[in-house]
Amino acid sequence: MLLTLSGSLSNVQQSFRTNSPTATEFLDMLQVEQPPGRTTVQNEWNAFFKDDWKVTPSLTLNLGLRYEYYAVPYEANGLTAALAGGGMSAFGWSGRGWNDYWAFGPQKGDLTVVEFIGPNSPNPGKQLYKDDWNNFGPAAGFSWSLPWLGKDKTTIRGGYGVSYIGQGGRGSAIDSSIGQGPGTLDQQTFTSSQYLDLSRVTLPLQRNRPGRTIPITERTQSIDGWDPNLVNPYIQSFNLSLTRTLRQNIALDLRYVGTKGTKLYGSVPINQSNYLTNGLLEALNITRAGGDAPLFDQLLRGLVINTGQAPVGSGGVTRSAALRQSNTFRGNIANGNYTAVANSLNASTLVNGLGGGLIRNGGFPENFIVNNPQFNNATL
Repeated sequence: MLLTLSGSLSNVQQSFRTNSPTATEFLDMLQVEQPPGRTTVQNEWNAFFKDDWKVTPSLTLNLGLRYEYYAVPYEANGLTAALAGGGMSAFGWSGRGWNDYWAFGPQKGDLTVVEFIGPNSPNPGKQLYKDDWNNFGPAAGFSWSLPWLGKDKTTIRGGYGVSYIGQGGRGSAIDSSIGQGPGTLDQQTFTSSQYLDLSRVTLPLQRNRPGRTIPITERTQSIDGWDPNLVNPYIQSFNLSLTRTLRQNIALDLRYVGTKGTKLYGSVPINQSNYLTNGLLEALNITRAGGDAPLFDQLLRGLVINTGQAPVGSGGVTRSAALRQSNTFRGNIANGNYTAVANSLNASTLVNGLGGGLIRNGGFPENFIVNNPQFNNATL
């Protein structure tokens, strides 16, 4: 209360970025540019041909072909941040593909590293994903005036066409993905347990270096990967109508209109916490029911989970009981929110202040709960 009334700050934060793909140190945000930002580029072009063919006086066909090209997006100043080794490097420790999903065990892949690629970067021949060149979209339609029930009184029309979708409507997602990857920006926080005013803070705060490999003990940042075989989605549009002239100025029109999207853009979170295939589900069910799970004996051995309590395994303190009494875990255990419990177990800094300390304390592999233990979130 006294700190609040005196105007003490809780903490001071400072953000840093880089304005060059070869920079060896981060700059203050105001040194980069004003306002700080990125220039994302995606080139696109298209061409089409269409023609009407009057087969008979009552039947007309409309035929055409459209071609669309959407280039791979990049940052104009060489600051396109991508995963070294391609999008599947998002799996990091666990490997390089979907077969490694929730396959916890010894390290199979290198740690995930971000590099600058594309025009004006140190890797101009690399891009986020392959070019998609085969975006041909046929179009066909017809109009037929039925010879029955009166001349030119009843007409059937129909059409079908294919069109493609670029990345144009996903600007903010692209900017976030390729412009703000780990190792391309840095944020530091200064915190004091005593009275804190700006006169006690030395700026700039100590910062990391650009392009650093995020340590496996951090587990706080997020990362995005791009499918190396990403292609442009396409939309099929089709319609069929029946028009009947009832009187000189009255007509009845009945239509069916449909669209179908294929290969639409999407993202998959690959760092969802696993409690289904590693024994955590069974251990949490036992703990929730008031029992003691051997898995937590191993995970928490020798640790002080609750203030004023003896280490787990001594002084009558049992494994699961410590979790049930913990302010961090007890609410989620009682409510059956096992995802939240797994998240907390994975990111806990209880051991030596390092993320993943509980996992290592129990002798489990780093990816025991998440595929890529370097990060909090990983998305493909």
